[in-house]
Amino acid sequence: MAKDSYWFKHDSTSGRGLRIKKIQHIYGHWGKGVYWDVIEVLREQDNYTFESDESSLQMLSELIGLKEFEKFNNWFNDCLKLGLFKVANNRFFSEVLIENMSNWESKKSNGNKGGRPPKTETETELKPK
Repeated sequence: MAKDSYWFKHDSTSGRGLRIKKIQHIYGHWGKGVYWDVIEVLREQDNYTFESDESSLQMLSELIGLKEFEKFNNWFNDCLKLGLFKVANNRFFSEVLIENMSNWESKKSNGNKGGRPPKTETETELKPK
């Protein structure tokens, strides 16, 4: 999937949700920061998913700058337990990211089709000239 921008929307309160607060309670601010680093990597992937085998998770850990794979792996498994990530078909993903990106892609697609529909004849007749 080609992307012309790696921007993505998230709610300003998304860092205060109960699940992210739980991961922050366990791992401190480090855990919350790692979460957002992983979300940014997921955003860049096709279908917003990443392989969940140990080798791929080791690569992801290094990709975001973490050298302690065991700590990252424990964090990742806790994220799965808390529902921050899901695994299907040997790939992990964030349901929230996929939902947000689906909404964004839909709006982007509609905008590329010409944005707002043209005004009807009745609407143009009502405007003063």
